[in-house]
Order: sequence, then C-alpha cells, then structure tokens
Amino acid sequence: MIKLLHAADLHLDTPFRGLRETRGVSAEAARCTLDAFTRVIDLALREAVDGVLLAGDLFDRRDRSLRARLHLGRQLDRLHQAGIPSFLVAGNHDPLGPDDGRLALPPTSVSFGASWSEVKVDRPSGSYRVQGVSHPQPEVTENLARFFHRVGPQPSIGLLHCNVGGQRAHAHANYAPCTVSDLAQADLDYWALGHVHTTESFPAGRGLAAYPGNPQGRHVNETGPRGCLLVELDSDGQRPPTARFLATDVVRWHCRAGTSRGRIPSARSARGSTSSSESVVVENSASREVHPTGDGVVCRERSDATPLVRVIVDSRPGGTRVVGTVESRRTANRSHQVDSRGVG
Repeated sequence: MIKLLHAADLHLDTPFRGLRETRGVSAEAARCTLDAFTRVIDLALREAVDGVLLAGDLFDRRDRSLRARLHLGRQLDRLHQAGIPSFLVAGNHDPLGPDDGRLALPPTSVSFGASWSEVKVDRPSGSYRVQGVSHPQPEVTENLARFFHRVGPQPSIGLLHCNVGGQRAHAHANYAPCTVSDLAQADLDYWALGHVHTTESFPAGRGLAAYPGNPQGRHVNETGPRGCLLVELDSDGQRPPTARFLATDVVRWHCRAGTSRGRIPSARSARGSTSSSESVVVENSASREVHPTGDGVVCRERSDATPLVRVIVDSRPGGTRVVGTVESRRTANRSHQVDSRGVG
C-alpha cells in the first residue's frame, strides 16, 4: 500500500482577512498558516508516507515573504532528511516567474514547470508516478487537465491547481477550468487538486479526485476543521484509492448563535467550564467564533447593528481580553447566512 499526504492552498505567512490590528493579533494570525503547514509535515513524518503532494498556492502572492520561503524550505528539508519525496506545483496566487519564491529546494523535492511532466518514484512499498504542471501566470484560462494521461502501469497521480467545473464553476474563480470528464479521460488513479478551500472528493473514472481544502482557515467564511488528506493507493490496483481527512488548523472558525450581552464574560460564566480552550460568548444573536485546537481564541459577530463588529477574544489562561476586531457592512435586518466555501 502506497501512502501519500495531499495538501494545498497553504498561503504561507498571510494574516486573517479583515482583521484590524490590535495588540499584535495580525502578526499572531499570520503565524498560524506557518504553524499549520508544520503540522502537515508532522503528520507526514508520523504516518511515514511515501510522498507529499502540494497542489499550488503555497504562497499568497508572487512577491513571497522571506519568512514564508524559509519556512517552506525548512519543512521540505525535514521530509528530505526522512527520505520522503515532495512534489509541488504553482497555482494562481504563486505562479511561476523569474523568482519562483522557493529558494533552493532539497534534492528530494520536485517542482513541476509550465509544461506537463511526470516522475516515477520507487519506494519499498511500491512504485508510483506523479504528473504535474504549474501555472505560468496568475490567470490561466487553458484546460491544463487535458495534458495528463496514463504512461505506465504503476499507480499514477495528477497534481494540478484547477477549477473542476459543473456545480463548482459558479462558486470559484475559473482558473485552469476543466470537467470531471477531463479528469476521467486521463485514466489516473488519484487527482491531487488545489484551488478550492473546502475538502471535497469525487470519482474520476477509475480513480478518485480530491480537494484537501486549506490547512488553516483565514477568515470567517472558512469555517470548520481545515487540514490535509492521507491518501492510500493499492500498488497492485486491486483496491480503490482512499483519502482520509486530517485536521491541521491552529485556529478554527465556527458559526453558532450567541446568548450573552454586555461585558465579555469569563470562560466559566459563558460555558460553565474552566477549560482554557472553551469558547466565550461576547454578543447575542447570530455570531461567528474563532478558536484554536489548543488555545481559545474566539470571534463574535453582532447582527443587531450596522456595521457588524466581530470581536476577537483571547481566552487563554490569565484572563479574557479583546485582541482585535473585524468590521463588515450588512443590513441589520438581513438574515445571517454562512458560506463556508473559500477560493484560492
């Protein structure tokens, strides 16, 4: 059995969107994307995978920060030291250019270029093939999936940052557009996709196609667990491929109705618990919250005033304090809906 870890849309070293700077919270939020990627690599090492697939938008923009570049290099080097190969493609946020932002990659990292190519990997658990192609510029309208095709009998993976059409086309920026039929015609065993920030998998001919979502939610529309996929491929092709979600987010955005008014309550008074990771209720009515898997950061949104004010609260040991706010213009009487989909 061949085991692979599939992640995408890292957007390294970027803060939460719309977060007003208060007591350094933006800097702390930017760190979350780096820490989430560290957790991806931690999982790869713990699971002793046969390879790591990174399906684009590793960076958030063409002018990558030095901290993001160094962090990527350090994490890929951890894989290299463990003898685990890694495979990268560029997406619409981090397209190829004179300076691709990755500094010097370790010898076991493969960065695919603007033309389709394939590499064959031999592991003790079996051989497999990875095909990939990168975005040469931010807005790619060409169907890149049509270049992919089975070459050998080994389990074959397509690594691509794209928008699979149909019901997804209206919700996401239509870069590198393709259809499920395009993926099926390539006759691959697994499609490691990037671009859509929510976890999703679907059949593609004989194989499986999947978006892992992003490792760390960065705004209130990216609710719920965020992470990567642990993929298993039968080296003999007797069993269908599987992909299992593993959470890596450091801070998690949720949506639920609040019940308290007035001053910010303590974690004990809000939830009847002394746990430092319990959320606190800041305002009444419809609200969104943020809390990490370990630390207790909470976001609340008022829906009884315009503009809406989302209060970021740190409820870690030592007391509850407001550390930031986010504003959003919306009609006060408009019904509150959450769209948890995100786009890279």
